[in-house]
Amino acid sequence: MSRNRIMAAIEDQIARSVASPMLKDPSKSQTLASRLTGLRTIARNGLHDQDIVAHLDVLRIAYHDYIVTPKEMTEEAEQTCLMLQTRPDLAARFVNSPSELACQAREAIAEARSAGNVEAEDEALRLFASAVQHAIQVSRPQRTSNLISLRYRGSKEIAGNIRWIKKGQHAELRFLKGEIKNNRVVTVHVVDDDAKILWEWLDVHRKRFVDLRGLPDSPYVFPGNARPRFVKDAITLPEGCMAPATMVEVWALGAEQIGLGISPHRCRHAIATLILAVEPGNFAKAAAVLGDTEDTVRKHYGRDSGEQASMAVRSALLARHPDIFKKMKRKLA
Repeated sequence: MSRNRIMAAIEDQIARSVASPMLKDPSKSQTLASRLTGLRTIARNGLHDQDIVAHLDVLRIAYHDYIVTPKEMTEEAEQTCLMLQTRPDLAARFVNSPSELACQAREAIAEARSAGNVEAEDEALRLFASAVQHAIQVSRPQRTSNLISLRYRGSKEIAGNIRWIKKGQHAELRFLKGEIKNNRVVTVHVVDDDAKILWEWLDVHRKRFVDLRGLPDSPYVFPGNARPRFVKDAITLPEGCMAPATMVEVWALGAEQIGLGISPHRCRHAIATLILAVEPGNFAKAAAVLGDTEDTVRKHYGRDSGEQASMAVRSALLARHPDIFKKMKRKLA
């Protein structure tokens, strides 16, 4: 049960479900979640193999869009809201995480190059890639599949996602209907320091990352050897993106440094909580930012962990970090 073999089985199941008119939409089915839970039980209690358990845990995050159950979604939302309510310093660190990670990565890159340590430089470049991921997720959280397929330029198959309104200061990320899970056009604005980090990655660090790893030329912001999976039939994407498990591992490098302990998907819960902290009860705005329906947002954030928790978060954040809402309002404008 190697990671690649488990990943191939996951992708095969999802592909069969997508292709078959008789099978349920894989993003709405609990089948994959059940199968991975069963595999994890066998690996942990039968085989006593912690490596397999670790692979399954990473892949569960990487394929979150296809395995999360409604119950898990509610539990995740509540856990994230509770974390922000009880640890407002983490909320501030989340908002400031892109700049902090980019600063750490720049220092590590310079040190590695000075020492001629290629392995350390590769790790530092991965950390900068994580800073870019955080910059996008803090601006407007995407599903992991959209981070994987994000393109900085067009190709013969399809146009790019990024348009620079002002180079290094304001980027517009636009996803078409076939690229988004709920089949709608989504536009993301990355501005100020977050835009600077994205620009620096594309203009300086990405090429070195590609050269060190011997990767093929591709239009993806996060390059690799994989091909995006499970896009709509009308969309054709080229090869050359990061594999889902690699994307999650790169994210984890930054998350570990910041101490947030949340996955890319749980950023959606964090942003929803902060939106409601800025504007308690504004479920419509939270829904618009997340690209969900208002009913979905009310379901997950409209109970004790929703408006009431956001008010507590607001008070605690303002007491410790009085400028945080100025930053959030600029991001959510």
